[in-house]
Amino acid sequence: MPSLSDCCLGDTDKEWHGYLPFYARHIDPEQVGTLTEIGVWTGGSLRMWARWAPWAQVVGIDIEPQHYVIASDEVGLDNITFIEGDATLVEPWASDVVIDDGSHHGDDQTAVFDHFWPLLTPGGWYVVEDLETVYHDEFRRGDLMRSWLAHRLDASLRPSGDVAELHAYEQIMFVRKR
Repeated sequence: MPSLSDCCLGDTDKEWHGYLPFYARHIDPEQVGTLTEIGVWTGGSLRMWARWAPWAQVVGIDIEPQHYVIASDEVGLDNITFIEGDATLVEPWASDVVIDDGSHHGDDQTAVFDHFWPLLTPGGWYVVEDLETVYHDEFRRGDLMRSWLAHRLDASLRPSGDVAELHAYEQIMFVRKR
């Protein structure tokens, strides 16, 4: 099985931000049936996920389809689906992994979580990237996201809650559903 770094090919910001070791630590590609990513930029991470877990269905959602590009000459990436739209308005589906790399606005992040978390499979991972934006005024409602983060941390400490694990690193957080 190829490593996540081998699958990256340098066309995603996940490598630039240093996120790949965290993904490799927490997500077993052999356990992924469906991976959903909100915010796909040029589609580089979708291609990376499709190479890393070629048996998985990789679904990307973005409100700006002109940003999404799939290399038409790359063979074997028929496991990628792109959906144009607002992630809070599309009908959610069951996923083993949901990655929020969308608008980075606190109100959007909490709304997307509320929308997709109920259908995240038990044992699945919900990932929120680029958390430094909660401290920037130009991103709406950073205070809301900081409050949400505190709530998730509290939920991870309760044995009766729906959070089995929570791992926070610089700018990225992984939440595993019980």
